[in-house]
Amino acid sequence: MRSGRSLVEYYGSQYSLQLYLGVAVLYIATNFLISLFAKWLTSRQQHSRRSKSTSGTDIPLTPTRL
Repeated sequence: MRSGRSLVEYYGSQYSLQLYLGVAVLYIATNFLISLFAKWLTSRQQHSRRSKSTSGTDIPLTPTRL
């Protein structure tokens, strides 16, 4: 919101509503994209953990002598 205030001071008060709405839209869009990225990253990490746990079947089926 500080950037919106400085924009209003620079461009004048006649554009204050438009500037504040523009800053709010950018803020909401940025947070939405960060949230989507976090969800994608979480699901990607969970998927890789599942695939690693199922690939642990590398145990030989025949007994070996030591």
